[in-house]
This record gives sequence, C-alpha cells and structure tokens, in this order.
Amino acid sequence: MVRAHTPASGELSEQFDQRSGAQTSAKNLTWSYAAFVTAFAARRAARRLIGH
Repeated sequence: MVRAHTPASGELSEQFDQRSGAQTSAKNLTWSYAAFVTAFAARRAARRLIGH
C-alpha cells in the first residue's frame, strides 16, 4: 500500500486513509519516516525467522 500511494517525491504523510489508502494529514514528519523504516526492518526480521 505504501508503494502504491507514495508520490514520486517520496513524501510520506502521518496517516493513510483506511478505505482509499490515500495519504492524509501532515507530510514530511520525521517520525513518519522513522516508523516506516522500523516497520520495514521488523517485517524483514520476521520473514527471516519463518524462512521467507
């Protein structure tokens, strides 16, 4: 969903609309980027644990 709704500029918003996936709220907040990087790393670690 993130890939599909992130503009070419790479700007991330604080929130995504649950129905449409469109970005809402404030853009370019540091914690939005940090949360994405943290979630990506956690997903990668979980996939390694289950052998994917």
